[in-house]
Amino acid sequence: MTRQVVIAGGTGEVGKRLLALMADRPDLSVRTLVRKPGSTLVSPNILEVPFDYEDASAYGPLFAPPCDLLLIALGTTRAKAGVAINRLIAPLWLTLGRGLFPHSRGWWRWAP
Repeated sequence: MTRQVVIAGGTGEVGKRLLALMADRPDLSVRTLVRKPGSTLVSPNILEVPFDYEDASAYGPLFAPPCDLLLIALGTTRAKAGVAINRLIAPLWLTLGRGLFPHSRGWWRWAP
């Protein structure tokens, strides 16, 4: 069975490492959210999804295909994110989680 993975923040330092670990794995189908297409690792099992985090209507369709794992790598490099992590990024974590829950196929938990 192919696991469906969504990565938010796939163009950052942590996100790129996650994508590298998942590349070319036939057991994973990975969708990575990007602001600009062409900015992530190219692999047959990785699909870039242009995504506007500030568009509330984008969250529902994002998880319409089942999602087994949501990885949020937004703002993980605090030295670069600075204080913006509290004001801008933390609300996105919550919105992504809320968007996923109705479409998840199994047990769901918060793991900060």
